[in-house]
Amino acid sequence: MNYYRRYIGDFQADTMSLSMMEQGAYDRLLDHYYASEKPIPLNTDRAAIICRAVTMEERAAVQMVLDTYFQKREDGWHNARADKEIGLSMVRSKAGKQGADGKWHGKPDGKGDADAMAKRWQNGCPPTTNHQPPEKPKTKATPEASLPSWVPEEPWISFVEMRVKIRAPLTDKAKTLALAELSALRDQGHDPRAVLEQSVMRSWRGLFPPKIQSTSEPPKNWRDDPRFAGAQ
Repeated sequence: MNYYRRYIGDFQADTMSLSMMEQGAYDRLLDHYYASEKPIPLNTDRAAIICRAVTMEERAAVQMVLDTYFQKREDGWHNARADKEIGLSMVRSKAGKQGADGKWHGKPDGKGDADAMAKRWQNGCPPTTNHQPPEKPKTKATPEASLPSWVPEEPWISFVEMRVKIRAPLTDKAKTLALAELSALRDQGHDPRAVLEQSVMRSWRGLFPPKIQSTSEPPKNWRDDPRFAGAQ
């Protein structure tokens, strides 16, 4: 056992007459008892080693605690309270194991949860716990079945994904309206790809004519700039 219940009131009442050294020996004997789930060895030297008792006074304290709070039997020194707690722990452990076996390997009234949890892993959803709500699988925008042939697929998907990221996802009705707007811009001579990429780049909700950017290059040398003509 890595843990045992210790009732402070009962413990203090039972050990009121012990000195500091004797109570230390009692604590170490109980810790060993619960950790090993076995009685204290009958061998006096072994008991002293458990308590790390070196001097005659310390060894005498160990023996006094054994005589007072433990019962000597053929297999070792027993403590009634410790035996009871260890027995209860074994019962709880067995019940927990049976519950886990039922959960993973099948229940009397139906199939176990193991298959269901395995399917969750296969579907991309990790198993949930009592402290964690189930996660919905993340969906990625896919090409529309009714997408016109003149609409570039990749920029359209990027536009739909961008709308999701800015928390303004397109409904089916909104997609229809967006395609109509894109068609109108196309009739005006604008490239649908450029229109979509512009909205994606700027995180715009709507579709607009591409802005015309100046293609003139700045002078490579300041002497070539007419504003500085004559300045040498």
